[in-house]
Amino acid sequence: MRIKILTQSIDKDIETLKSNNYAIVNDKETHILIDASKKQLIGKKNDTITPIDPTNVVYVESFGNDIFCHTLQGTYKIEHRLYQYIEKYSNLGFVQINKSYVLNINFIKSIYPLINMRYIVKLTNDKELLVTRTYLKAFKLKIKGGKL
Repeated sequence: MRIKILTQSIDKDIETLKSNNYAIVNDKETHILIDASKKQLIGKKNDTITPIDPTNVVYVESFGNDIFCHTLQGTYKIEHRLYQYIEKYSNLGFVQINKSYVLNINFIKSIYPLINMRYIVKLTNDKELLVTRTYLKAFKLKIKGGKL
């Protein structure tokens, strides 16, 4: 579902749309409408805006001031901050594993211990990510099925 509305006449309808369970995502050039009840993410890739189902996200990466959402289909830039992503989607299996990465535990292929209480997590897309000591306790609790 892609809806693109030019910013010329949307201002008077924003409140009506919000009251009808639509989220308004402000972009510099456009306003994008997404059904808020589906909790989809808005991703950008090559100037194309795409709704993303959070259950299809393998991991989320923070790189500078940008946040990238990695799925099996590709990589998309999203507007969330890492802490916002964790708050909103932790019930779907997401856990922060280091300062820059949030991981979906449903895509873990294997886990390898390293020295100094760190781990390497290999994902189903063969990407390897580092779990640091700071986030190890929350990671172990999440993979054992506990709630943070």
